[in-house]
Amino acid sequence: MGNPVHKILHGGVTAAVLDTLGNLAVLIFGVDDLQTKVESTQYY
Repeated sequence: MGNPVHKILHGGVTAAVLDTLGNLAVLIFGVDDLQTKVESTQYY
């Protein structure tokens, strides 16, 4: 698993990092979208 000569990580670590980054992106954009929807439905 991986290539120690080129210091390439094996699939498990790479997959975990990509999953973490993907989850953070979804969380950030999801919260931003939710905040926009809440602001647009407020009554003045």
